[in-house]
Amino acid sequence: MIFQNHIRKKKEGAIKSFTNDFVRRKMSRIVCLTGLSGSGKSEIVCALEKDPRIGVVRLGETVRKKCQLEKFIGTTEEYAEKFRFSSICVFLEKEIKIMLDCKEIVVVDSVRTMADYQFLLKMSKDV
Repeated sequence: MIFQNHIRKKKEGAIKSFTNDFVRRKMSRIVCLTGLSGSGKSEIVCALEKDPRIGVVRLGETVRKKCQLEKFIGTTEEYAEKFRFSSICVFLEKEIKIMLDCKEIVVVDSVRTMADYQFLLKMSKDV
């Protein structure tokens, strides 16, 4: 238990240091997180969203909820294809724009395709 707390504190310290440096340098307005299941995306998002300067958009979670509401069975990519969207980010365009207006950085969790990246790039040239 002591070892786990030590590791957790080290991770939190590293993420906080990275966040401060990132915001101070104003490297990008939108940060895209991508990775395999279990790679730690959610852990990073949980740490980042504690910072009031950072807004978080959980792309995968939002689309999963939308699929459940419409009783759609399939992947999020198939869902986007069904509606002829090249990017799933279209569903969250308003939310992302609002966050860009009031936060220094917006982190988009679970970006899966180049179309998502290109859509976000159009919203803010700093991705």
